[in-house]
Amino acid sequence: MRNLSAALLCFAALSAAAFDFKGVPPEASLVFATESTAGLAISNSPGMQALKARMQKSQAAEIGGFDVEKAFKEATGLDLSSPDISFAGGLLGGFSDEPDFVLIVRGVYDQARLASHCASKGVKSVQAGTVKGWDLPGLVNSFGPGSPEPVKPGSPALFTYDARTLVMTKPANVAKVFAALRGAGRSFTPGPESAGASSQVGKGYFFMAANSSLMPPTPDDDSGFKGMHAAMGEKGDAQVMKFEVLFTSPEKAAPFAMQAQGMVAMMPLMMAGDPTAPQSPADKAKAKLAGDFIAGIAPVEHRGDRVIFTASWSTERLLTMLNQLIDQAELEAKNGANLFGAPAAAPKKK
Repeated sequence: MRNLSAALLCFAALSAAAFDFKGVPPEASLVFATESTAGLAISNSPGMQALKARMQKSQAAEIGGFDVEKAFKEATGLDLSSPDISFAGGLLGGFSDEPDFVLIVRGVYDQARLASHCASKGVKSVQAGTVKGWDLPGLVNSFGPGSPEPVKPGSPALFTYDARTLVMTKPANVAKVFAALRGAGRSFTPGPESAGASSQVGKGYFFMAANSSLMPPTPDDDSGFKGMHAAMGEKGDAQVMKFEVLFTSPEKAAPFAMQAQGMVAMMPLMMAGDPTAPQSPADKAKAKLAGDFIAGIAPVEHRGDRVIFTASWSTERLLTMLNQLIDQAELEAKNGANLFGAPAAAPKKK
């Protein structure tokens, strides 16, 4: 299917109409938007605070102690960890090494600080008609210890629309994006078919949709894949996920539904491994973690031309699982193995 695996990376959302897609081109093949998580348990719980802290620590450790998030805030005044920031974006065309995209960031930032940072770090300016911006690869590079690189023609840049809106896209897209932000052009609008993916998740904070007709054709693809909608939100004390895959007909949806249900049913056995083999404490911890995650997944539904996945986890349990997953990943990396993969090879005897 046309890069369906890439769409599976994210899930989330409220009614799709509640999200601000203004500025996202209607011809985008893959779109997403987020909403503020301020006041939600997923943002304020101790488990999330612990998760954020360890992720920042892990990120800094991977790049020699350099804190990218802190550097970004110092350069722009934008706090990426704030629950009040929201994003919206779209992919134009298909996935590639240098994709054409639009990313809109809404949040408080300091335009003077951004301009000063770019000037002091030698980030090259980019002109799109009357709109001035900065080379995005060069800007990202400036947050680290590296030096500015030459600007590639047509590479994406960062542009300031107003005091709360940043736009990242290629210069050729700026005019239509800014027009749409002003209300003088068209933006992506979720269709009624997305309502099923977002009407049962409570207070949503992320929405994603894909339309295969706007992606480059895939030769010999007879799957019937038409598109997808994904949503996740907070409902009571739980995080609820809804994910729908659309096909051109019920007949095309049926084989995928059968395969998906078979995979869900087999997941406990796949994670358990060989029941006759001795289990270490780490093996038991992985099995427990996998079991808890799988327990939140409901049976796959086949309704006409769509296949529906639903899952729900207690907020604290989900965050605990994510923290435990990082624990396991760090342990496996230390022992030279992959998470949920083959065990590390025994050390050679000297």
